[in-house]
Amino acid sequence: MPKENGKRLEELVAEIEKIVAKAGKIVEVNKRFYNDQGVQVAEFDISITFSSELGEHKWLIECRDRPSQGAAPGSWVEQLIGRKFLHHLDRVIAVSTTDFSPGAIHWADEGNIELRTVIQAEAPERWLCEAITFLNRTGTFNKCKVNILNRELEQSHIKNIVENMPPNPDEIIISFEKIDARLLPRQLFQNLCFDDKNAIYKDIAPGKSKSIDITCPPDIEITGLMFMEFGEFKVPLENIELSGEARIEMNSVPFDKIEIYKHRKELGFIGQRMTCLFETDQQKMKFQFYDVQVDEGYQISVKADTEAKN
Repeated sequence: MPKENGKRLEELVAEIEKIVAKAGKIVEVNKRFYNDQGVQVAEFDISITFSSELGEHKWLIECRDRPSQGAAPGSWVEQLIGRKFLHHLDRVIAVSTTDFSPGAIHWADEGNIELRTVIQAEAPERWLCEAITFLNRTGTFNKCKVNILNRELEQSHIKNIVENMPPNPDEIIISFEKIDARLLPRQLFQNLCFDDKNAIYKDIAPGKSKSIDITCPPDIEITGLMFMEFGEFKVPLENIELSGEARIEMNSVPFDKIEIYKHRKELGFIGQRMTCLFETDQQKMKFQFYDVQVDEGYQISVKADTEAKN
């Protein structure tokens, strides 16, 4: 199978099994086993181990993602029967993204191998929605005003600074004495907008925006002095006044992929993963929603991955 596709299948199954697992069960992915000479003798896609009053237990889940080769063959299930006896496993589960061939079903019945599938679907099971609504906070920078820290600077030097200042704020860098940060004014404005302690978005309703004026002095204890840099100039600032617009956008993002993990027989649904891909001006984001059947009902968890845009 393509290695990347196989890893994604293992990740999906492992994440759902971790949610299903009760306290004391250890779920491991790609666990390797070695003999006394240190030579690897086996690797399990997903291993589940735990202890009970009956002793130590070992389960194996093997995953197969080869849609171009059709239904999972009997030879694969035969191999799993051998693994079950060789490694003294209490339970072996075969998971395929395709159905199972008649031979595979026969050998599964003979060797007590559980068969499960992962299928891609157009809509989630049980959910009435096919998209997720995200509230995205944005900060759009318009202009800034810098106030020079005038500590006995000669008027001729101040005049020289003013005459050489670039008209475009993107040609100015804001830096600090004690921390390694170099920001454009628009980046500083966005950072201040997104800092919750400034409560910029407190009174903004989704789909609405408001004008923002922020005065940013340096935090001498943490950042030390604040500087404006351009050309050959590095000028200490008393503060910088930033103006722009803060907005909360409401975006409905459809599920990019829906994968359902289920028993092949009548037990049916085990869990599902819905993936959403979402982009902002600064980041690419992937949200994965796991909806899993547990003893108490259903449990939902979310994983988020972010990647900065270049």
